[in-house]
Amino acid sequence: TAESLAARIHLLAPDVRLAVHHGSLSRQVREETEESFRQGKLQVLIATSSLELGIDVGTVDHVVQFGSPHQASRLLQRVGRAGHRMGEVSSGTVIGLDDEDLEEAMVLSRRALTREVEEIRVRRRNRLAMAQQIVASLRAEGEMPLEPLLNCLRRAVPVRDLTDAEVEALVGFLQELGSLRREGSRIRPGRGTLTRFYQALSLIPEEKTYPLRDLGTRKLLGTLDERFVVTQ
Repeated sequence: TAESLAARIHLLAPDVRLAVHHGSLSRQVREETEESFRQGKLQVLIATSSLELGIDVGTVDHVVQFGSPHQASRLLQRVGRAGHRMGEVSSGTVIGLDDEDLEEAMVLSRRALTREVEEIRVRRRNRLAMAQQIVASLRAEGEMPLEPLLNCLRRAVPVRDLTDAEVEALVGFLQELGSLRREGSRIRPGRGTLTRFYQALSLIPEEKTYPLRDLGTRKLLGTLDERFVVTQ
């Protein structure tokens, strides 16, 4: 959507200095774009959620949300990127894509203005998160007593409600995988600890991607996901 929107704007207003920013672009390209925007070389920066959090893009005058943001909290976060000068107020515009989208955007805009944001929901009984933390602890500390580690980890909300039987089964499963070795009340890294640690750094499912390079310079421009390559 960001690329197609940028192409349409360029056709309608070729003199506007604009660029795109999204996760499929290489890190180098994204950082160059961010720096150009900070320096005022760009008038418009069209982005996905890649610029929603944690990236300094300098001064933003106005945010245009293309399509309903689907959440009032997301709308507040995005519009909040504008108006960071002293005494300024953040401002934004939401463009509905059709009647239904516009109605939803109007409701969310009203909720954003009255601070009626969505409740944060935390996934509970998260076995994957518990397994990751056990393996990460072994990677960092080496051999350790099991019970104090589990007591510490179970203070976290996502795994607090796991039963003793579920935790015991999880430890047994990690032992079968070779991620740890258990000797009585103590555990130590197994032969597969390091591999499992790097394979499970993220809870985001892995998706196969293909590099996209400039034919002339061989510069990495970004990546294409498998779904796009198969369907195009």
